[in-house]
Parts: sequence; C-alpha cells; structure tokens
Amino acid sequence: MIEASVAAVPGLIVSFLILAVVVALPTALVAKARKNPWFSPTALAVYLAGMLAVTLLPGDAGLESWQCDTGAPTHLLSSASSLLTMALFAPAAFLAVQLFRRPVTVAAAGGCVSAMVELTQTAAGLGRSCSVSDLAAKYLPLGGGVTGLSGDRITKVAERHGGRSPGSPSPGCSRPPPPPWPSPARAP
Repeated sequence: MIEASVAAVPGLIVSFLILAVVVALPTALVAKARKNPWFSPTALAVYLAGMLAVTLLPGDAGLESWQCDTGAPTHLLSSASSLLTMALFAPAAFLAVQLFRRPVTVAAAGGCVSAMVELTQTAAGLGRSCSVSDLAAKYLPLGGGVTGLSGDRITKVAERHGGRSPGSPSPGCSRPPPPPWPSPARAP
C-alpha cells in the first residue's frame, strides 16, 4: 500500500527532501539564534514538509477539479487508506502539542489545516479528490493528541499538589478542610 502511494505521486521523495531542507534549515537557525531548543521545531517543520509533499503534490489519478466524496466515514478504522492517513498525521499532532503546549489550539489549527488540504486537493486540479473519510482520518489523531496531553496535564497538576486536591490540607496538618459553602453571618 505504501509503495502504491509513493508510486502514485511522481517525484514525491525528491520533492520532500528539497522541501525538508528548505524549511528545516531556517527553522533550526532561528531557534538557535533565539537560544531555544532546535530539535522539536525542526522535527515538526520537516514532518509538515512531508505532509505537504504527500498530500498536495499532483497525483496521476486523472480526477477533475471539484470531485469530492461526501459519504459517511463508515470504515474509518478498518480502511488501509484511512489508517495510513492517521499514521501520517498522528506524529505531527504529537510534535505540535509537545512544542506549543496548547492542545486545544493545536487541535483547532490541525482541523483547519486538514480542511484546507482537502479543499486544495479538490480545487487546485491536482488529480486528487477530497474525501470526508480523509478529513476524519486526519482529525482523529489530533483529537487523540489533545485528549492524551490533557490527561497528562491533569496528572501533573495532581502530582504537583501531592496527589490531593488544591484546597485540601497538607499531610500532617491537623486542621480540617474548610467547608465547601460560606459560613452564615452571625447575629449580634
């Protein structure tokens, strides 16, 4: 399946390598100049270059512009094409969430990028068609990344408070926790 996908897009490997160098070099240099870690931003830039090369280079399917499969994504987790699409987008979601630490923003931006990729595939006459199944397969890893990082953050907050809720007393403290309601005003 991967061989067929690579063969369907002439010049994919060469285009990816050129695009990867074009985006990776400036990304790494800017990160180093700002005295920031360079590996994560560069890895994300290279990965995005690969995603653009795979999804936006003209294919030889012979499709006309504005052909779109609008059927329900019923075989999302059993279709080889959908699974490959998820495998392509999952690492990008992971890298973006790790780099930006804004899972909801990454999910929203990823959803917009996925929609724009599908729209561009059909509108630009690239010999590709858009597909609701592809859109769902591209967005599913983003949602998983958001859920995973949100769970990770909840765990870190709990660890920061020693496994207790933020309002509870510290271990060894004899005072009881405050009531969850305000105390009534006392009459004189």
